Amino acid sequence: MEKVRLFFLSWIILIQGCGQPNDQQLLLATIQSTNQHLMIENGDHFVWENPVITLNDEYYYHIDYVPRGKISIAYHAFKNEDGHTFEPGLLKVRKVEIRVSRLNDEKDLTYTW
Repeated sequence: MEKVRLFFLSWIILIQGCGQPNDQQLLLATIQSTNQHLMIENGDHFVWENPVITLNDEYYYHIDYVPRGKISIAYHAFKNEDGHTFEPGLLKVRKVEIRVSRLNDEKDLTYTW
């Protein structure tokens, strides 16, 4: 019986550790990837202002805004801290994160794919 309790306690701790961090709220987005472009659909009822889009936790792209609907961004627009461009022929898109910072201590809006 003690093993069962320990299992459930471990499971509850694991479940509580998963999910969105408390300092973030979710964006409503859809991501598609082609050979040369990342396509993003803003499904929210508002424009995303000053989002930063990150590929594989290393390559960044900043845009002034993303209106409702779809946009397409060429992979060569994404750069890392050293200024190197994302090369879709050499690298695979494993992770995409969109982050919209908010003013007045409001929670950041994020989407991870």
